[in-house]
Amino acid sequence: MTIFTNAGSNRKQCPQCHLVFIGDVQTCPCDGSVLAYTSLVSYDAEVVPGYRLEREVGSGGSAKVYKAVCLQTHEPVAVKILHEWHVDDLDQVEHFNKEAELTSRLSSRHTINVKDFGTLPDLRPYMVMDYIDGQPLSSFIENEPVSADWALPIFVQIAWGLAHCHALGIVHCDIKPSNILLSEQGDDRNVVKIVDFGIAKSVHDLNGTGSPEGETRGSPLYMSPEQCMGRVLDNRSDIYSLGCLMYEMLTGRPVFFAAEAVAVMKKHVYETPMPFFLSPNEGAAGLEKIVLKAISKKVGDRYQDISRLQIDLQRCLASMRSQQAVERRRRMQVVQPLYAVPAVSAVQAVPPAEAVRPIVA
Repeated sequence: MTIFTNAGSNRKQCPQCHLVFIGDVQTCPCDGSVLAYTSLVSYDAEVVPGYRLEREVGSGGSAKVYKAVCLQTHEPVAVKILHEWHVDDLDQVEHFNKEAELTSRLSSRHTINVKDFGTLPDLRPYMVMDYIDGQPLSSFIENEPVSADWALPIFVQIAWGLAHCHALGIVHCDIKPSNILLSEQGDDRNVVKIVDFGIAKSVHDLNGTGSPEGETRGSPLYMSPEQCMGRVLDNRSDIYSLGCLMYEMLTGRPVFFAAEAVAVMKKHVYETPMPFFLSPNEGAAGLEKIVLKAISKKVGDRYQDISRLQIDLQRCLASMRSQQAVERRRRMQVVQPLYAVPAVSAVQAVPPAEAVRPIVA
């Protein structure tokens, strides 16, 4: 048995620890996992037709992401490539290709856009996306509430992005702070981009069936009750997840928390969220009601359409800005002082001699 990490043929890789072996070994000696054949390609040898890869910028459980340059337009792009040890996993390949196909439909300013996708000669699927030089929303809300003034424009943009997705029949299924990127575009700051459509669903695929019975995928802190129970999902599941995100940003804590993921999911199903109250100084009257309606347990009690939530958020934002404008005018208003009549000296008060005429009897 030989542990092999360079280029070669007839190689197998452990799906757990990712060590690569050559020879007749069938299972990993480290963890006992069954090895899968792989054609591992080193980073230096990575070639995606039409693009030059510059550097790796991220890696997750299913894929790596590289910053690259389009050879035709010379614009920066991001290239996502499925890990080589997933090539023989039909479910992983199918999910990757589904993500690429769904995301390629998007064209909103507030969603990631896939420009190209295909399959490399070694059978690894890839997709080419916008390269976003930004920060995840999660980096701004670490256990501290943010002001409604800062948060509301972000809520509105997320709703805009989801409205675009839902209009195209796409349910994101994983709205959470780390899947919201904030970037600068020209003079605009904190421009929202919704990313990672890895578990997104098409409503056409969900008709009458939803996710396979019992399948539960998502991020427990932000999953809707129906998602936690593996039931049929629709656009209102994304509305619940957005409500969880808004709640966490405004309070500095998640809607529900527990040490175990299953316990968090049970809370989403059975427990009532704690109400919260914003300071009147925030100027965002009614925002608490909007958030709590979005995270209603019963699907029928929530906003039934993301556009209704978007309208309420925009009204709340307009009201807040109007109140802020009134407050600014009040502070800038200058109270004119009452000018006193200047004092007149005794000398000035006496008329000049030539002006004094004697009274003649």
